[in-house]
Amino acid sequence: MSSDRASLRLRLLLIAAAGVVGVAAGGIVGALAAQGADGLVGGAKVMLGAMIGGGAGLIVGALAGWKLSARPAKAAAWALGAPAVVLLALAARGLWQIDQETRDPEEAYAGLPVFIAALERDPAADPYLAPRVEVDANARTWTTAMPDGGACRGRLRAEVQRRLTEGLPQGPAPDACRDAPPAGDLVRLTWWIDGGPEGAALMDPACRAAAPRLATLERLLPQASSMMNSAPSCD
Repeated sequence: MSSDRASLRLRLLLIAAAGVVGVAAGGIVGALAAQGADGLVGGAKVMLGAMIGGGAGLIVGALAGWKLSARPAKAAAWALGAPAVVLLALAARGLWQIDQETRDPEEAYAGLPVFIAALERDPAADPYLAPRVEVDANARTWTTAMPDGGACRGRLRAEVQRRLTEGLPQGPAPDACRDAPPAGDLVRLTWWIDGGPEGAALMDPACRAAAPRLATLERLLPQASSMMNSAPSCD
């Protein structure tokens, strides 16, 4: 019984190692195919190559584990296992470096206003735009509600927080931002500033003309997720 379990573990190791090596090989092929493409297209090609390579590796590993006898299977597992461990270690190190690159030192936030600001759109106005974007400088996060009902979140980088302060109002919203006529494409801004004003505004051409800082906030809030790498995650 123990011999059967050892053989099963060996064959599972062979399958896993083949899958890891396949992901790496497919990603490399995808990267070569993506040369000269723009960022989104290139990234999609790399991801597709990695998925195809990983699937092929799992299939090859399963076939090898099923067909090979114990000794050749053990040799194959060792031959693929060593590079698989190295690849996993390199991937872990790369993810750690990416995570570190999205963290700003505490002193980078020193002196920046602390605020919460949100932008809301009528989903019926444009189904392709995020219906809500919120930046919380207290929690140092941004959150974007997606049209499909999901949400993406990420870290609020210090430089993004500084940029957004360019649009923070220095007083209450003018009357032109409170009495906007109802419209399907109306944008609503709300904000809270630590030690400063709290308010809301309905953004239309008259409001944008009367409150250029709010117009700047309306423009910058949807960009909070893309100004800098911020370790986003979506659900």
